[in-house]
Amino acid sequence: MKIRTKLTFFGIVLTLIPLAALGLFALIELSTSESVARSEVLELAHTTNQRTVAGVYGMVASQQEVLEDLVADDLNVAHYLLAAAGGASLGTEAVRWNATNQFTGTTREVELPRMVAGEEWLGQNRSFLQRTPIVDEAVELIGSTVTVFQRMNEAGDMLRVATNVEKLDGTRAIGTYIPASDPDGTPNAVVSAVLSGERFIGRAFVVNKYYVTAYEPIRDSSGELIGMIYAGVPEESARSLRTQIMDMRVGETGYVFVLDSSGTYIVSQNGARDGESVINAQDTDGRFFVRDMIEE
Repeated sequence: MKIRTKLTFFGIVLTLIPLAALGLFALIELSTSESVARSEVLELAHTTNQRTVAGVYGMVASQQEVLEDLVADDLNVAHYLLAAAGGASLGTEAVRWNATNQFTGTTREVELPRMVAGEEWLGQNRSFLQRTPIVDEAVELIGSTVTVFQRMNEAGDMLRVATNVEKLDGTRAIGTYIPASDPDGTPNAVVSAVLSGERFIGRAFVVNKYYVTAYEPIRDSSGELIGMIYAGVPEESARSLRTQIMDMRVGETGYVFVLDSSGTYIVSQNGARDGESVINAQDTDGRFFVRDMIEE
């Protein structure tokens, strides 16, 4: 190789080596920058989601607290009205009921003493066109639904004998009862609290949907626990809360949803899937992601 060729060759090589090094360095830096940027974007997205969820949770918890205070006060009014009427007691005459389990829908016939307030029988009134003592007076004062229950047996099943809770057919929900045990065999939280002589305040299933509720025992003049009294409002009594949740947006296409512990939509995107169970939903890898969320 001639000297000129050698000089040209080595000149080119010496020029390309630093350029190649610079190119490799730039490529590594670009790759690192992309990784860092991706990580930071994901972290920002997670932080945004966490703040959104915390905000929604705070709204719901605040509403729950307000409603629980409300129904507790309403229960005091209902109990006062019952006491002012002369208190509850069991009469000497018996009456037959077709008692329907509010969870399973099964019906059985029972015979119980008439429950009276003072001297007045609470009756077996299913129509909203006729007046029912205590409960109708209470709703005029407080607006909440009110029910007087009668204890059915030693186990503690509680029968609605006077109520302004409405069934799906538009009649009063008398004749339905809260069993002492839930369908899965566990003690019912409401009945357990009342049988222990305590007040129950919280979320409970009432006839056909969930309410924010307050229950407490009813005792006769001898101190025997003969039933319980209830005041409550539908869980979604604040419609604006649902609207606020559905109107929330996360990024370009994200949205907020609410599931219950059985994997059923309480609030879905635009309300389109409310009431639908997605407990068996799977992602592209076959993972039951809804079950995982609930378990965690």
